[in-house]
Amino acid sequence: MIQAQQIYNKGQIKSIDYSISEILKDSPDRRFVVPIYQRLYVWGTDQVKTLLSDITNAYKRNEDVFYLGNTLVMEQKDNNEKIHYELIDGQQRFTTLWMFGSVLRGNLQNFLTVENKSQPRIHFDIRDEANIYLTGLLEGQSRRSTDKPPAAMAEAIATVEAFLTEYSENDRAGLSKFIADKVRLVITRVPQKTDLNKLFEVINNRGMQLQHHEILKARMLEKLSNEQDRQVYAGLWNACADMNSFVEKGLAANLFLSANEVAALFGTNTNDHENEALSNSENIINILKDKRQNNVESDQKWSLDRILRPDEPIKNQKNTKDTADNTTDSIRSIIGFPLLLQHVLRIWLQKEKLDDLPNIQDQKLLQYFDDFFFSVHNGKKSDENVKSFIKLLWEIRYLFDKQIIKWINHDNEELHLIQKLGISEGENNKKRLVRHWEPDAHRGFSLLQSMLYHSQEITTHYWLTPLLCYMHTHQGDVEDYYEYLRYLEAHLLCSDTAESLIKRTRKFMENHWHSIDIQHDVLDQHKGTGFSHYWFYKMDFVLWYLWNNQC
Repeated sequence: MIQAQQIYNKGQIKSIDYSISEILKDSPDRRFVVPIYQRLYVWGTDQVKTLLSDITNAYKRNEDVFYLGNTLVMEQKDNNEKIHYELIDGQQRFTTLWMFGSVLRGNLQNFLTVENKSQPRIHFDIRDEANIYLTGLLEGQSRRSTDKPPAAMAEAIATVEAFLTEYSENDRAGLSKFIADKVRLVITRVPQKTDLNKLFEVINNRGMQLQHHEILKARMLEKLSNEQDRQVYAGLWNACADMNSFVEKGLAANLFLSANEVAALFGTNTNDHENEALSNSENIINILKDKRQNNVESDQKWSLDRILRPDEPIKNQKNTKDTADNTTDSIRSIIGFPLLLQHVLRIWLQKEKLDDLPNIQDQKLLQYFDDFFFSVHNGKKSDENVKSFIKLLWEIRYLFDKQIIKWINHDNEELHLIQKLGISEGENNKKRLVRHWEPDAHRGFSLLQSMLYHSQEITTHYWLTPLLCYMHTHQGDVEDYYEYLRYLEAHLLCSDTAESLIKRTRKFMENHWHSIDIQHDVLDQHKGTGFSHYWFYKMDFVLWYLWNNQC
């Protein structure tokens, strides 16, 4: 092998750490084939943007290496006895990387092709429409290379093209070199004639890799010596971790609270006030400790007559049907839990008057907590810091669910919405539920957030930190939050300052109404397509705002 590092070798199964350049040296004409039993390319815009943002951010930071992930292949021979790699696992990432290269070119040009530079390096078995489309991309025909291109591929190429419009020729050249030399794949090769049924059984049933936020939770909880504290704070953490559900539902599922108990914590049957008890972590902790104590007292030996008595259920038995509920079955968060943890950490650091993170980066979750949380010296014990952080996590997550947009299925369409939060009464007023329902709680607030979501980096969303910080500090109403976000967006993004967003947003956390000179004449400039996408999204919002206020 060339200078690639061999990670694992057992029998005939080998895992090799490759850069793109090393793949070209080791296997210049080796094609990667997606077999017929694999699904076609299905990644959506968010997944493509996330991968592109991760790679380009690593390039901007001049990192020594960026690991793309594992790619599982099997060596096969075609009818001409020519060896190719059959892609068994990892083809979505690999195909996205190839399409990124097809737009970027530069140092990736040779990675794109095989067979005298005439054929794409990636090939789909018995899917002519995909292969015709990829060949068209090589010939510079962009997403219009066929009359009916594969929809997901065409959308991915459109996303890549839009993503790169703001990069100069020098930046593109530097980025292509970075990808060729610094982006690495761990390619695991299994021998020919491997029993695919057994292999897929192993792949599909293998244990999920422990995620970084789960490791972080374990490290947090080990700082708590009291068993009751560990149980309660672990429950709060777990309730916050599922970002694709509403947090009060996680509270019921993870801490055995009934729907009525969660509703009682919420308070009244309206959300005219903005300070319901459910938003306060201390209230939840107190009720959980009381409930746990009651459960301990009920865990005594019971007589057979007592156990069989139908009208007195055992107190600590979980009633799976009596949990918090809502009308929305399919929701999707705009960020993942590791990203939320970093936003909360930034707010915690600001409240403790400690240094901010250098940036937000999903892959550095554990490192940032090592450097900025576990090793801090703020005059408090480690268990106090853990408790204060998890309390803050709950309160920020609650605000996030109540006031931040989610992808929500509405009339068979996925939209950005903020759903109204309140109480619904069950039959005979015996069962009260915390519910999220239509219509959108505040259309202007959700549209402005949606504009920011689409125009800013999908892997950072720096605007969220000062907004969440403001909402946590000011228990106001949604109109107040809307006014603040309009101010924040204008001063944060309509200036010509070269200061990084991480530094700018920290200033808005320390002084919510911090002022930066706004660049009023930016649209008078003759940039054409050189304008960032942000300005086009902003113009859409401004037109809606003006129209809405005239009606």
